[in-house]
Amino acid sequence: MSQPEPALPADAAPSLTVWYGRIPVDGNRWIDHRWEIVGLELDAAAPQASADGQRVPRASPPLHLHGDEAEGYLLNLTASEPSLFVLVRTAEDDGNPAEAGPPRIAAISASFHEAARWIDGGETVERLPLPATWAEAIEAYARSRLKPPEEKRPKRRYAEAGDKHERPGH
Repeated sequence: MSQPEPALPADAAPSLTVWYGRIPVDGNRWIDHRWEIVGLELDAAAPQASADGQRVPRASPPLHLHGDEAEGYLLNLTASEPSLFVLVRTAEDDGNPAEAGPPRIAAISASFHEAARWIDGGETVERLPLPATWAEAIEAYARSRLKPPEEKRPKRRYAEAGDKHERPGH
């Protein structure tokens, strides 16, 4: 019988909005701007882009916790700056280079290990501060799923195995 999955606090879990700012780039003949994350907002009710298009919100998929990532969550929470890791994809990554605008949020995680796998796979990962209201729930989840390290049996050498029979050539 499995335990029910602890969820993030109901007031924080449903919506997470990442704000992108359009930052001008001077002295570059190929691009005139770049998109940079300028904020994070919890529970934004239908956020609207700024009238001049300089600030654009991007909704994030929900944060899903996985039991096999417990060690990665705890490693993140004990760091000097606990973080949310945001996997972002540009229009070019999606095969649509003509579409202008900020990158979309493909996934989020609170696990150091999962973020490292994304980076090793060539993905673009941004780091944002972990909302304080989420840290306690993530820690409780991770501690309830953390498996103790497996005890390794020492390897037995031939002489220690108790083989007392004569073997030719040994």
